[in-house]
Amino acid sequence: MTQFQDMPQMPATTETQSNIKPMDRSDRDRLAEIEARIEDMERKLDLLIARGAASFATGVTH
Repeated sequence: MTQFQDMPQMPATTETQSNIKPMDRSDRDRLAEIEARIEDMERKLDLLIARGAASFATGVTH
């Protein structure tokens, strides 16, 4: 899972708090879809990195 710990947090003010709406089902579905896509991209990136490392180590290019 992607971590966002290093991202700066915007201080909550009365103005920003009043604009926050609770998530509904479509928001949760969209968030789940985005998270799944990110995880898929992370797996693909890991595979590309492994292939690149293997190519470098063996001198074989793909």
